[in-house]
Amino acid sequence: MEKQTNKLDVDFRIYTHSVLAALILIVFCCLSLPARAVTQHFTGSDFHSIAQDEQDIIWFARQSGLYRYDGTNLRNVLTQSGDKPLNWIHKIALVDNFVYLATPRSGLWRFDKITQQVEQLLTSQVTGRNIQSLEWINGQIVLLANEQLTLYNPVAKTYQSLMLKPGNWHLVTDGERVLVAGTQSIHALDLASLKLETIWSEPYFATAVQGDTVIISRDQHVCLLSLDNSKHCLPVDNNKVDILSSRQAGFVWMITEDGLAEYWQIAPLRRLGAYFVGSNEFIHSLFEDKAGALWIASYQGVQSVNHVEFGLIELSYDYPVQHNVLTLDNEDNIWMGTLGAGIYQIDWQQKRQRSVPWLEAVLADYHSKRIRSLVSYQYQIIIVTDTGVFIADTVKQQVIKLGAPFSFNQLGLASVWQNTLLIASKQNGILRYDLLNHTWLEPIVYTGSNDLANQVNAFYIDSQQVLWVASNDGIVKTHMLTGKSESIDLSPYSQFVVITEASDKVYFGTVGNGVYVTDRQGKVISHLLKSKTIRGFRQYKNELWVSTNQGLYRLNTLDDEVYLVEGTGDWSLASATLIKDKFLLAPTKSGVYTLAIQSQHASNPNVIVSSVSTLQGVQYGVNSVELSSSRELVNLSLAVLDYRDPENHRFRYRIGQSQWQDIIGNSIALTGLESGKHLLEIQGTDSLGYWSNRDAYFKISVKPPWYWTPLAQFLYAGFLFALCTFIYWLVQIRAHGLRSAKKLLHSELLLKQKTDSLINLNLKQIELLAKNAEVGALDKIADLTEMSLQQLSIKNRQGVPDSIGSRSLETAVPILVRYLENEFRCQVNAQVHLPEGLDYELQADIYRALYEVAHLSIFEARSRHIDLILRFYNQKIWLICNDDGDNFSKLRTHINIDVGFLLLKQIAEKYQSRLEFSRRKSRGNSVTMAIHYVDTTQDE
Repeated sequence: MEKQTNKLDVDFRIYTHSVLAALILIVFCCLSLPARAVTQHFTGSDFHSIAQDEQDIIWFARQSGLYRYDGTNLRNVLTQSGDKPLNWIHKIALVDNFVYLATPRSGLWRFDKITQQVEQLLTSQVTGRNIQSLEWINGQIVLLANEQLTLYNPVAKTYQSLMLKPGNWHLVTDGERVLVAGTQSIHALDLASLKLETIWSEPYFATAVQGDTVIISRDQHVCLLSLDNSKHCLPVDNNKVDILSSRQAGFVWMITEDGLAEYWQIAPLRRLGAYFVGSNEFIHSLFEDKAGALWIASYQGVQSVNHVEFGLIELSYDYPVQHNVLTLDNEDNIWMGTLGAGIYQIDWQQKRQRSVPWLEAVLADYHSKRIRSLVSYQYQIIIVTDTGVFIADTVKQQVIKLGAPFSFNQLGLASVWQNTLLIASKQNGILRYDLLNHTWLEPIVYTGSNDLANQVNAFYIDSQQVLWVASNDGIVKTHMLTGKSESIDLSPYSQFVVITEASDKVYFGTVGNGVYVTDRQGKVISHLLKSKTIRGFRQYKNELWVSTNQGLYRLNTLDDEVYLVEGTGDWSLASATLIKDKFLLAPTKSGVYTLAIQSQHASNPNVIVSSVSTLQGVQYGVNSVELSSSRELVNLSLAVLDYRDPENHRFRYRIGQSQWQDIIGNSIALTGLESGKHLLEIQGTDSLGYWSNRDAYFKISVKPPWYWTPLAQFLYAGFLFALCTFIYWLVQIRAHGLRSAKKLLHSELLLKQKTDSLINLNLKQIELLAKNAEVGALDKIADLTEMSLQQLSIKNRQGVPDSIGSRSLETAVPILVRYLENEFRCQVNAQVHLPEGLDYELQADIYRALYEVAHLSIFEARSRHIDLILRFYNQKIWLICNDDGDNFSKLRTHINIDVGFLLLKQIAEKYQSRLEFSRRKSRGNSVTMAIHYVDTTQDE
C-alpha cells in the first residue's frame, strides 16, 4: 500500500509539472513578441561548449570531438588526429588561429585551424582530471579541474597551480576580471599573485561578472555587487539558475528555473524579454554570438535565442477608439490623436500617456475628440476633427478653431506644403489654408468629372512638385507648377488610402489589396503584400516601414523586397509609425509598441562556400575547384554566418558579369560549363533579409574532355551496381539477424508471460486453500507448489540463471557468479550496493542486464576475469562491468546481431539511459549503464 501511494505521488508530481510546463509554454507563446526568437539547431546531449572565431564560425566541444559549424555543415575537424585521446572535449577557447581544448582525462591540447594539427600542451597530471572551466584571459589560459586551478602561459610554456578547498568550483569571467565560484562562496582571483579574495559567502544559484559589477542570483532575488563590495538586491519573480554576461555592456542573459531565457538590463535592473527554451536542467554551456543571439548547449541539444526588444506603452481611454495617429512637434514631443478619445501626449521617459488639460477644455464633446489627422507646424499642432480644424500653440497653450465658408464634414489626411495646409475632404476635394496670412484658399477640385473625383482619400506631393491624389474615382497626377493633370490607371480598382515616394518610385497603399509600386509616370512595377490593408508608410533611409492590419513590414525600396518584422504578425496597426530617438513607435488600438531600429539594421555577415561536392568527393573551406570535364557536376553548399534566423537567408549568384540568378535553398548545382576558368560571385542575405556586401567568390576550372569512353561508363555502372548489390546483401544479412534476434526475444517473452500467468494462478489457488481449512488442502497446496516449481524450472532452462526468479538481487547475484565461474571456468567478482525497496521489475531488469553483459564479456571479448559492480550514486543506479578481454569487434560491425546486446539496448531505452562500451587503459573493456532512480527512502 505504501509503494502504491508513493507511485501515485510521483505520478501526481509528474502530471503537475507537465501541466505547469504546458501552461508556461502557452503563456509565453502568446506573450513573447518575437515569433521565431528560439531556433533549434541540433539535438543530442553531448554538446559541452560553444565559441565563435574571428570569421564568425561557430565551434562546438563534443564528446565525439571538435566540431566546426557555419550554418550549413557541422563537421568534426579532429578526424585526422589519429590515436590521440581527443574523443571527449569538455571546454574550448578560441585565440587567433588556435583552438585550445580541455579534455577530462588527457589534459590541455591546442588545435591549429590552418595546419589542422593538434598538440598536447599539458597532461592531466599537471591540470588535474575533469576540467570544468577553460578561459583565455590577458594572454594566459586559466584552467579549473576539481579543486586545482592552473594558469598556463602558451608563449613561455610555463604554468602555475593553486589548490582550492574541496568543493564544486567553476570560473566566471568577462575577459578581464576572473571569479572562482563555488556553491557557497565567490572569490575574486588575482592572476598576478594567484590569490583569492572572498566577495560573497552566502548560498546562491548563479553568477556573472561585467566590468565593475558582479551579478548574483539567490533565492527570489538578483543582487548587484560592486567593486567596493556594496550590495544591491532586488526581488524577482523566479529563481535564476544560470547567468551569462552579454557582449553589449550593461546587459545579461538569465536562465530561470521555469525554463525561460531572459534578457536583462543591469542599470536599472529590468527584464527586457523572456523566451521559453525548455528544461533548465543539464545546461552544459551558455554563449552569446557577435549578433547578440544566446546559444544554449544542454541535454536537449543546441538552440539559440534571438532577442528583439519590443516595448509597449499601454493606453487607456475614456471612450472606445478606432485608431490612433502620431506626430512630433518642433521640440520632439510625441503627440497622439485618437478617433474618439481626443489628444494625448506620450511621456517618452516614463513610457506612458499624459493628458493635455488645455486641449481637453476645447475638444470637449465626442465629435471633437474624433481626431482625423495631426500635423506639426513650427510650434503649433494642427488638429483635424469631425467638427473642424484647430490650431494649437504648444508654447502659449492656446487653441484656435478655424472658421470656413464650407462644411467640415468628412475631413481626413492633412499635411503642410510651402506654408499651406492641405486637407483631404470627402466632398470638396483638397482644402487649402494659408498659414502665413491665415486665410482659406480655393480648394483643389477636379471640374468636368463626377463627384467621386472630389471624394479624396489620400494625397501626396512628391519631390518633383507632383501632386498625387487618390479619390473614389481613381488616381490623378497633377503638376503643381503647370496645373496639368492626368489620370493613372491602376486596374483592377482598389481603394487607395495612403501614398508616398522613395527611390524614384511611388507607393500606393490600399484597403485589402496591399501596395502598388509605380514609376513616376504611373506605370505599375510590382504589387506587394496582396490582401493586406495598408494603414501608413514611414520612410527611413532606403526603407519603408509599412503599417498593415496584419503586422509591421520592412520594405527595401532599392529592390522592393518586403519582410515581416519578427513578432509583429498579430499587430493591427492603426496608422503610420513614428521615429523617435532611433526607436520606431507603432500605434495600435491597445497601445504603442516601440522597436529599436538598430535591431533591424543590416549586419553584413560573411557569405561563404561551406562545401564543394565533385566526383572527387566533398571538400571544405576551399575557394576553387577543378573539374575533369564539362560533364562533371559541381555542387556548392552556401552559408551566411548569421545564425539568428536561418530561414530568412536567400542567395543569388552570377558567372562573370552575367545576370544575377536567384537560388532556391542554399546550394548551387552546375554542370555543362565550358572548358576554361569561371569566376562565381555569390551574394546572401542576413537573417533580416538584407543583402550582405561581403560577397563570396569561387573559381571553377574545367579541363577539356579527354577520358569518357563507353567502356569507362560501363565499368562505372558495373561498379555502382556491384556496390548497390553489396550494400543490399549487407542490409539483408543485418535484417535477417535482427529478425532472428527479435523472434528469439519474443519467444522468450511469451514463455515468461505464460509461466508468470500459471504461477500467479497457482499462488491464488494456494491462498484460497490456505484460508479454507478443508480436508486434503495441504496435499493440494503441495501439488500446486510442485507445479509452480516445475514451471520455474522450465522457464529457467534447466538451471541457467538468466532471470531473477523470485529472488532479490542480493541473493540472485551470488548465484549468477557461481554459475558463471563453474560453467565457463572464469573468475567473477560482484559488488552490490543498492538501496532497499527496489521494484521487482527494476531488479529483474538489472539482473538480466548483468547476465547479458557478463555473457558478452565471456563470449565476445573472451574475458577470463570479470568485475560486476552495482551501486547507487548521484540519484542513479550504476551497472558497471570491467573485464580483461579483447575489443567488442563483433558489436561494431553493425551486421551480426547479438541477442544479448539487443536486450541490453532495450533495457537501456526502457529507462532512458545510455549504454557505453569503452576500452580500459590497463587492458580490457568497460561497459557502463546508468539508470536514473530517486531513492524515496532517504527523503523519509
